[in-house]
Amino acid sequence: MGQTAVILEPVYMGKTLGKEGNLPILEVQKVFEPYIFPWVITIPYREPEEVCTTYFYLKGVSIKIQLAEMQKSNCSGILCDRQKLEKNCPCLYKSGRGQLVIDCWLKIYDSTDENSILLQMQNFRSWNFTQLILDKVNASMIVDDFRGEQETKLRNSIKNIVNYCNKRGGWDLFGWMRRGHQIDASDDKLKGEQITAETISPHIIRLIPSQATKEDFKLNKLLYEENTIYLSLE
Repeated sequence: MGQTAVILEPVYMGKTLGKEGNLPILEVQKVFEPYIFPWVITIPYREPEEVCTTYFYLKGVSIKIQLAEMQKSNCSGILCDRQKLEKNCPCLYKSGRGQLVIDCWLKIYDSTDENSILLQMQNFRSWNFTQLILDKVNASMIVDDFRGEQETKLRNSIKNIVNYCNKRGGWDLFGWMRRGHQIDASDDKLKGEQITAETISPHIIRLIPSQATKEDFKLNKLLYEENTIYLSLE
């Protein structure tokens, strides 16, 4: 999720996905080629006023994580990021790794005002983020392994890593959002007029440190380990 890639010689045939027509369908002969670009333009977070789907890419932001706990996802596929879904996961391969994933409330702060929340997402889940926190990911681990004292250790580890990265370049994140329709409350639900929805729920699909690495976390003993005592770093 959020990985950049090269599309080789795409051809646009005039087809789109969705009624709004803002998601073009491209015809290709070759598969995507993953590629890490040396520079990618920042896309600011701006909520659309009209019905549409859009995305954002922020660099070097500060974050805060609350209500973190280990949960069991409904998929353990090798390509799955374990995000929270209303329905079954569409992964082609649904096994291969553990099903556990950190579930938390993620808050993103405006880079120009550290006290201003730019956006937030409840029940943020990410396999990539979970692997950043745990020293070793064992497929045999279960949710009960992270209860009581171990849950406290997990939360302290998350807090220490977040603070460490916030002070050393911040975080980069990719996400998307959609403003949809809703039925006017004054009209009949079956025949009422569709109006633009008032609220938007942003979806963060990738969260990575801007500069810090997991090796940095290891060297500074920030990663979660079952038999390690963690001090809270402010």
